[in-house]
Amino acid sequence: MFVNAKPLDKKLHRNLKYAPVKGYQFAAQLSFSILSHSEMIPASKHYPIVFPISTENKQLALPHALLSIEEKKNAFVAADGTWVSGYIPKHIQRYPFILGQIPKEKQMAVMIDEAAPQFKSEKGTSLFDADGEPGALLKKAVTFLENYKKEIDLTQLMVLELEKYEMLMPMNVKIQKGGTGKTLKGFRTVDYKKLVKLDDKTLAQWVRNGIMSLVHAHLISLQNIKDLAKMQGTGPGKK
Repeated sequence: MFVNAKPLDKKLHRNLKYAPVKGYQFAAQLSFSILSHSEMIPASKHYPIVFPISTENKQLALPHALLSIEEKKNAFVAADGTWVSGYIPKHIQRYPFILGQIPKEKQMAVMIDEAAPQFKSEKGTSLFDADGEPGALLKKAVTFLENYKKEIDLTQLMVLELEKYEMLMPMNVKIQKGGTGKTLKGFRTVDYKKLVKLDDKTLAQWVRNGIMSLVHAHLISLQNIKDLAKMQGTGPGKK
């Protein structure tokens, strides 16, 4: 989705204008979206939520909303660009702005996708005012990004807690289409049998710090795999 993310520069981008676009064509090839803990409940009503196989990049261990069972295709973006579910993940809402780490530096910076359709028009709202300071639109975007970053950081700690107790187990889903089938894999789900065997002290802590709410939303959301498969003309079967 972020094709050409570059640090926002008040000199380089002083005359850049932002114009809203109709539809979500920019996310039409997005097959998943990361989620923060605050999104788990609303997202669970529309998408299957899973956890990718652990990698060195801990960011990838965050909860993911599955938007498709096919690569580079978003089942929730209609042909006219309309988003066809009742909740849009914040990862997509923030586009074309994102917080990123500047190479060779430790600090985070506001970045924009210079290739975004929102920046293609000469008409729109300037990101900076006449004095070169952030305008109202940019300030609002930065506040959104900062709050979202805090949510993501907390969510990461929650997932690491699940990792600590080895709660996440690989899961495969067999997708049937006509006389052929394929297996959807590469993700993990919470092992309910392990969950109920946790000691009372840990369970109580997880209830208080929100981890249990995250887990419940995740487990309930798995029912949406069947609906997602139907949207894309297939039928699932757990394996």
